[in-house]
Amino acid sequence: MASATLKEYAMSYFLPFYLYVLTAYQFLLVLFRTLLHNPFHIRPLSNIASQSFGEAWAALDEGDPYSGPLANILPVLSTASGTILEVGPGSGDQVRFLTNENVEMVYGVEPCEVLHGPLEKAVREAGLQGKYKILGCGAERESLSEELRNVGLLKDDKKGGILWEVFDTITVIRVLCSVNNPIDTIDFLYKLLKPGGRLIVCEHVENPWWQGTGSLVARCTQILCQLGGWSFFMGNCHLDRRTDEYLKAAGEQYGGWEKVELKTVGEFAVIPFVFGELVKRR
Repeated sequence: MASATLKEYAMSYFLPFYLYVLTAYQFLLVLFRTLLHNPFHIRPLSNIASQSFGEAWAALDEGDPYSGPLANILPVLSTASGTILEVGPGSGDQVRFLTNENVEMVYGVEPCEVLHGPLEKAVREAGLQGKYKILGCGAERESLSEELRNVGLLKDDKKGGILWEVFDTITVIRVLCSVNNPIDTIDFLYKLLKPGGRLIVCEHVENPWWQGTGSLVARCTQILCQLGGWSFFMGNCHLDRRTDEYLKAAGEQYGGWEKVELKTVGEFAVIPFVFGELVKRR
């Protein structure tokens, strides 16, 4: 693996600082706006933070996010097929890659209502009207299972149980950092896959500072960001999750994975990524 350039090192530290300042500033704007409109009824700060993050993310001009580390997932993402669960589509950056002829239906799980407008626009631009349905729930087991029942995807079997295995492909792109219980959520996503189904992932993880390719300075920066309120301003995003380990361990009680192909990029960075796919055992 080629060594990182000075520019790549600099950008890896500038990006989290920029995102932190942007979302904190947007939080103050939304807070002041709320106080001006209704000074006698203050909403919970967590609700204001959620709204401000959605507004900041929708307005963020990060160029083409798939020109950087996320470009690594494109060859896999573009082969998603069948009935697809897209977890956390956000404003729809990756919708354009879910347009191959083997895509039957896509269900986008996006709890942030502020992002539904941009997401709907992305769906139209990709020509997926009629093949893409937005589900306004979170990815956690309870909320997602309830919503899947509401749209008729989860049904009872003849023995009184539930037919869980309904998706051919599940995609999680920059999502698992923000769910409340990542281990349980990943385990539930495994349960929703059909045998032989694919879980396509691209997630940032804790810097592997204990390995030769990792960085102790980057890991310390992650810790400082977390202590400074990163998760509060950034939609519950966590920089310190070992999501790659959670993914590999998922579904062990059901047979585990038939294939695991995960790679890490940017081990030197404050926000390194793990990408690839896992195939459910048949």
